[in-house]
Amino acid sequence: MENAIADYAVFMTAMKKKYDLPNARVVVFGGSYGGILAALCRIHYPAIFDMALAASAPIPQTLDSVNGTIFFRLVTNDYYNVDSSCPDIVRSGYSQMIDLAANGNYKEISDTFSLCSDIKDESDLVYLEEWARNGLLTMAMVDYPYAADFLGKLPANPVNASCELMLKYKDNPMKALAQGAGLYYNASYDNTLTCFNITAEFIECADQTGCGLGTDATAWDYQMCTEIVYSMVTNNVTDMFPPFVWSNKNLTEYCNKVYGVTPEPDAMQVWFPLALGNATSKIIFSNGLLDPWHGGGYLQSPGDPDSLPTVIIPSGAHHLDLRGKNPQDPPDVTAARLQEVKIFQQWLAEM
Repeated sequence: MENAIADYAVFMTAMKKKYDLPNARVVVFGGSYGGILAALCRIHYPAIFDMALAASAPIPQTLDSVNGTIFFRLVTNDYYNVDSSCPDIVRSGYSQMIDLAANGNYKEISDTFSLCSDIKDESDLVYLEEWARNGLLTMAMVDYPYAADFLGKLPANPVNASCELMLKYKDNPMKALAQGAGLYYNASYDNTLTCFNITAEFIECADQTGCGLGTDATAWDYQMCTEIVYSMVTNNVTDMFPPFVWSNKNLTEYCNKVYGVTPEPDAMQVWFPLALGNATSKIIFSNGLLDPWHGGGYLQSPGDPDSLPTVIIPSGAHHLDLRGKNPQDPPDVTAARLQEVKIFQQWLAEM
């Protein structure tokens, strides 16, 4: 991150010089990881970047300063809010998988999930569990009110669509889980898949919320081992997933084995201060309450509300306020964009 924002600073300085705009004001916009970078640009280069919008930027969670159960609890809440029985269907589906595996019935699990290659042991079972979890959590993140192809080609309100599928198969919870989680992967291929190749569709990595695929996955995986460090916990009580703990201990073991590096969360907090009120100003922090990352973001100002305001969007998914205008945008998303513009206009007028 340090190199990235330094590059932005050099680039912006060169652009202002090239176009002879020495006094031009610079506003930084970013969502998710980009929102974290937008905030960092303002924090570390305030003479170059005058203000920023950090949308769906889970900075406290990035610095491993929130409870590890929050993210998956909020994923579960998204499904519960569509239909209160959906999380229990997921729990029962996972339980059925685990019981069948305990008796060696991997073939039945593989057939139910329409896998291209059968799972054969406990390690494969855990991979399938994570594949399903990844599909469900990603749909919660990108639960947009219209069809979109960000992080996968999905229908409008994918959490609703997934929950409706699970309700259809509720008498067979494992089948329901397979259908509900499989929606994410199948829709991304225009619903043409005849089977799921889970090792091609999902990659295990240091980030328990997913790293993506290909070289992007490798890059993010390495960054999770060196800069962005957060624990993740599922307990099957406050969330709908099998119990699992991913702590700094797990992360360190993984990163040492794969990359030969050791995460240093304390060092990161020195460079990226949690007490932003004492370190910076003119940053808007926006969060949508449909986005499970909002639990790791700033829902209240980390300082002076006039200088570090928050914009909360009840109907917003992951940085929906930064997406293009759409007729299906909920009124609170439109209102949030207007509020953000008004704040920027006020800051510009004061400069």
